[in-house]
Amino acid sequence: MRPRRSLAAAIVVAAVVLAVVAIVRCQTTPRGKPIHASSVAEPGPARPVPPRPRPPGGAGPGSVDAPPPIIDEITVEKTEVCEGEENLITVHAHTPDGADDAFLHGVIDGAPGLSVPVVSFRNRDGTIPPRSILVFGRGDAPVEVPLPDFEVKECMAERRVVIDFRLQPNTESEFELSARIQELAAAAPFQPVRWRWDFGDGTTAETTDPWVVHDFEGRRQDQTLYASLAIRVEAIDAAGARVAGRHTIVIQNRPFANLAFAGTVTLSVRLTPRFPERGPDGRVRGRVRLWHHRPDPVTIERVVARRNYHDQRPYQERPVDVEALLGTRTIPPAGIEIAVELDTAAEPDLFSIDYWLEGTSAEGLPVRGFFPVMTPPKLPTADDHQPVRDPALGARIRRARELLGKDYVTDEDLWALDRRGAFDDLPAPGSTPPSGTPPSYGDLPPHPPRPGEPGPAEPLPTGETLPVLPGP
Repeated sequence: MRPRRSLAAAIVVAAVVLAVVAIVRCQTTPRGKPIHASSVAEPGPARPVPPRPRPPGGAGPGSVDAPPPIIDEITVEKTEVCEGEENLITVHAHTPDGADDAFLHGVIDGAPGLSVPVVSFRNRDGTIPPRSILVFGRGDAPVEVPLPDFEVKECMAERRVVIDFRLQPNTESEFELSARIQELAAAAPFQPVRWRWDFGDGTTAETTDPWVVHDFEGRRQDQTLYASLAIRVEAIDAAGARVAGRHTIVIQNRPFANLAFAGTVTLSVRLTPRFPERGPDGRVRGRVRLWHHRPDPVTIERVVARRNYHDQRPYQERPVDVEALLGTRTIPPAGIEIAVELDTAAEPDLFSIDYWLEGTSAEGLPVRGFFPVMTPPKLPTADDHQPVRDPALGARIRRARELLGKDYVTDEDLWALDRRGAFDDLPAPGSTPPSGTPPSYGDLPPHPPRPGEPGPAEPLPTGETLPVLPGP
């Protein structure tokens, strides 16, 4: 089977990452103590939900026949809120005999997690839309109950803090988090100068910019199927005034999932740098960290290197001496770090080398791991490039090249400059298509002309084509 080139550029990351918007508490509403759901409203009896369709032949959580979980209680942070104000809803549940509690996960008012800040807004007729809670167990057989009632008053929160996130490419757990103030009913805008972050994993940070990069690698990944991380950010202005917002991220713990459903110990991987870089001698050099979540060291018994090529020749698989590659045969829980390289000058058609590791844990369980060493993409040239047809995107690329002093810029360069406001005076990509040009998306070529439509226009009104090094 030919390797999937589009996927070889990243570590295989089997993570389920879900999130919910965080908001700031309304200043006009007193904070109440957590209360039992039954003191707010009768949630009604829990009812099983019909099982969802499952993929054919799929082995995994949905293929396990297990009884649904049991909801013990639902706590509500506040008895009354204004519109746009968050209210933390927390679900306490268990599985029969507690045997499968590690598999519990849920969705509260459409947001993943068993403890989620819920935001309420009224319909135009003043009613509150019906909302529910879903709790899943090992077999993904859910139980559904209504969201407990609490009063949504006829007032609006002054502002809300919205937290967005993005998993960094070629990582398993490194996230870029950003926060922004959304004014709702405040008399004047809030101007933060500092941001204090609590990542929900016992670590904190303070930044002067409304974004931060954090690695959740240190979380426990061998005890539950999902890690639920309650992120909190506090914005502080020059006068010391503060507003705060929360955000729940749910990440699947791949080591637990692979051990529970496949009986396999997983080697986690981190590449440094995240993207391959070719040196002046034509060699790609990097470092790879390998670690695991078992209590005792594991033994690596076999390594196979698969060499993939740009041309049509089949890939080649060869065994590799374990100690020559790793410097050892045992990997402790804290892990090891090794140096790797790929000589593109000696083999110009070589696309990547994929290393597949096999071994055994102290308990006799199979151990599996994988990491690639890849050639970076070729730089675009005047004769071989993808034209930028969107004038707004072209303007951003020109400015990025000027600000960074680079001939080529990446998607990440553009994202970083955009966060810093470097493009605030420029139109958004896709907002100013050239006259007579068929629809296109960013720097993608336009669709072929349909009958009656004009053909593709020349790239950019000036006739200039801007080579850009695309991100992964």
